[in-house]
Parts: sequence; structure tokens; C-alpha cells
Amino acid sequence: MLVSVEELLNKGYGNSSEEIAKFLLEKYYLATVPGEAFGASNHLRLSYADSMENLQKAIERFNKAFK
Repeated sequence: MLVSVEELLNKGYGNSSEEIAKFLLEKYYLATVPGEAFGASNHLRLSYADSMENLQKAIERFNKAFK
């Protein structure tokens, strides 16, 4: 799934989807793929092929990251 991060750009998380992906990985241990790899700048690719328990943990981390 590709999600837009356009509203997050230049707000302390990064200036590109690549920088936001790096921020999420380094600070919140969330692995995403910058949209540029798919021709969709300002987007992140998220995979949700995991258990509901792990997905809930990931959602909690996203909420913490972007409070």
C-alpha cells in the first residue's frame, strides 16, 4: 500500500519520503520503502502482511512518531 506523506514534509520528519522512511526506521524501528522506488514521490510503501498483534504494535509506533 502506498500512503502519502506530503503533509509531513518539512515538518521535522524529513524533506523527502526517503528521509521520512529513514526517520521511521532509526527512531521507531518501522521499516517502510520510499515511494520514489515506485515512481510515487512523497509516498511511502507499507506492507501489512503480518500478525494482527504486530500490526497493532506498528500502528502504535506510527502514532507516537507523528503525534
